[in-house]
This record gives sequence, structure tokens and C-alpha cells, in this order.
Amino acid sequence: VTKTLSMAIKPRRGIYLVIITKSVNKALVEFTFRVEVQVEIANQKLTALLALWNDKRSARPMPSRADMTVTTLKPWLGNLALIDLPADGLPVFRLCGTGLHARFGGELTKHKVETLDDDIGRSLRECIEHVRRTRKPKDSNHERMVSGAKVGYRELCLPLSDEGEAVHSLLFASYQVLH
Repeated sequence: VTKTLSMAIKPRRGIYLVIITKSVNKALVEFTFRVEVQVEIANQKLTALLALWNDKRSARPMPSRADMTVTTLKPWLGNLALIDLPADGLPVFRLCGTGLHARFGGELTKHKVETLDDDIGRSLRECIEHVRRTRKPKDSNHERMVSGAKVGYRELCLPLSDEGEAVHSLLFASYQVLH
């Protein structure tokens, strides 16, 4: 049985959702629902991580890396990267969660950020420069092709400082959202 489809693409918080008004089968309806749920889950997780960062920094411009323990970061670990920002060198992934391997094209722990291909790393490098310059969190959206399909990512960069002034490292969180 063939039925007609009509679709609309609507922006929602920087992410485009495909809204299907008539479906050929149940799978398409479920796909649309999954897109909306994934976007909302990503937003909730990143909002909760930002709230933790704000709580840990207290009255300081940013928390230290020591404030962000493995125990406190447990809900986000697979989707987190800890990136060291040495004053005299290039940013290096100290840790790269397994949930980020698809985003970056593989495991990057102990690799320099500059080793990322331009289409994969451009938004991360922009995020790092923004956080270094402003010493404030930055959220963003990133899209890339994975196995021939367009995949979106909802992301958050959070600065960390050892002494409270200069940014020495950052937490990078990224959640995949379907397109």
C-alpha cells in the first residue's frame, strides 16, 4: 500500500527536525519521534553538565580540573573529552570518551587536536579558541557525514583553570542527534 508523504523541516534550537504529516509505515513515525527525543536528551544532558560546571566554579570565573572528578562526571563520561591547553603548545586530548569516536573518526586520547581533518576538527578548534579568549562556556552544533549519512552533534565546551585565571584545559561534551 502506497501513501503520500508530506514533510516539513523546522528549526528547533539550531537543529532541524523533519516533521512527517503522513507516513507510509510505522517506522517513519518512530524515526521522527526518535529525532525529537534525541535532541531533547542531548539538551538535558548538556544543561545538566553546564549546571555542574557552574556549581563547581562557585564565585570563580571557572572551576579547576580537580573540581571535576570522575565521580561527578560519571553521567557524561562516554561523551566527554578532556583537552589540555598548554601555554607553549598545541591542544592535546588527555582523554576521549568512546561516544566521541564517531564524531572524531576514531580514538584520540593523547593525540593533538591539529591532527583532526579540517571538516571534522574545524568546529572544535573554533570552540577551543573561543573558550581560551573569553574564558566562558560555548555551546554549538556540528554536522558531518558518517557512512554517507548526515549526522548532527550538539556540543558544549567548558573551560577549566588550575589557578582561576588562564584556561589550562577544557571539557568538551558532544551528543549525536539524527538528521
